[in-house]
Order: sequence, then structure tokens, then C-alpha cells
Amino acid sequence: VGGGLSGGADQGFEPAPPTPAPGGAQIGAFGHYVANFDDRGRRTGFLDFFTRLGGVDAFGFPKTGAREDSREPGTLLDPGSEPGFVRQYFQAAVFQLSERGEVELTLLGDTLRDRLVPGYAGLAAFGRGQPLIPGRPVYPAVLL
Repeated sequence: VGGGLSGGADQGFEPAPPTPAPGGAQIGAFGHYVANFDDRGRRTGFLDFFTRLGGVDAFGFPKTGAREDSREPGTLLDPGSEPGFVRQYFQAAVFQLSERGEVELTLLGDTLRDRLVPGYAGLAAFGRGQPLIPGRPVYPAVLL
């Protein structure tokens, strides 16, 4: 989503802030920091998450700072995402601060489904599945 091998248009990156994020590490060519706090000083834990799960090798370079999505012109917004969440965009992922205050990756599967399968809500393959019963075979609905 947003460039790379899929051929989608890359959303680019936001200008780097004039001052560094508190306790953050500047990473990559875009001038952004990964820190445990957003641009308003709220704790995110993004740096700890980034470091623990593979850093640049897993997520790429940051393309924004950690900030609340707003749909303001010139800012990145994950297609189909609701504004109002604290997010940080990377080359290969989007970190989001959940309502419980935990770091999570945005639901890339939902984003791709929304883009690639218009009208998915009416398709059995995207509906609720039958309960799983141990030892019984599963025959999920498929798209043809």
C-alpha cells in the first residue's frame, strides 16, 4: 500500500520536524525520529516496539513522526483509516496507538480488502465463518 512492488502510488513522506523527538533516534534519509512519545508528549512506546520487532529491517525508515492523524493537507493517512488515532508511518508499516494505549500495526488486511474487493460485504467469503469443531474438516467459502 503506497508504492513498492505492488505498483501503487507512493504517498511520499512528511517534512521532518525542526526539533528532535524527546529520547528518540533519528533513522534514515527522511530525517524523522522514532521515539516513545508523540509530537504532543504523549507516551506511545513506538521506539520500544520498533526496536524489539526488528527495526529498519522489519519496518523500513520512518516517513512521519508520531502524531495524531488529521487528514490535513500534506499529511499521510493510511487509506480507509479513521483520523484521530496517533500513528507513525514507515516504509513498510504503520504503527498505531490503540484506544487501550498499546502499540499495534494498522489492519493492512482490511486496507487491502477494501481496495481490492469492492462490495466485499455481500460476499460469503468475507462473512462470518461456521464454528470450528475439533476433528472435523473445514470448507471455507472462496472467491471465484
